[in-house]
Amino acid sequence: MVTESSSLHGLKAKLSTSIKEHSKRCFLDSFLYNGGTTAVLLATTAATFLPDSLGAWFWLPKALTAFATFWVALERVLNFGARWRFHLEMKNAYQVIEDMIDYSEHLPESKKEDYIQSIWQELMILRRREKGIPIGDGKLIEQATKRKGV
Repeated sequence: MVTESSSLHGLKAKLSTSIKEHSKRCFLDSFLYNGGTTAVLLATTAATFLPDSLGAWFWLPKALTAFATFWVALERVLNFGARWRFHLEMKNAYQVIEDMIDYSEHLPESKKEDYIQSIWQELMILRRREKGIPIGDGKLIEQATKRKGV
């Protein structure tokens, strides 16, 4: 027989895993978005201020400009900024559900059942958002979740 307590304990373990996954992805996408923006700004600024006569280094301003153009295009396609915000929101939402579980332990028995039902409802809404990662049409995420059995 599965008890309410063991069910919530198992749910907290899954939530913890989801929080860790989103934290990793949040860090990577944040680094790519913010680091990429910084690199583009540095490259375009350097290309602007380099002198016209660089001798053997004549290609450097063009290479810096090409890099900046490529990175801007890559960010537009992969949308690192939106992905970063998505993972941050998902991580925070899972943490809220963890907090709700912790809070449920302090409720009187008469209110516990309704509150736990609301936890499951919030979780269902949140799990549906997992496919909403901002890349393409979501098919890659949908396929990955099917393989993992999520």
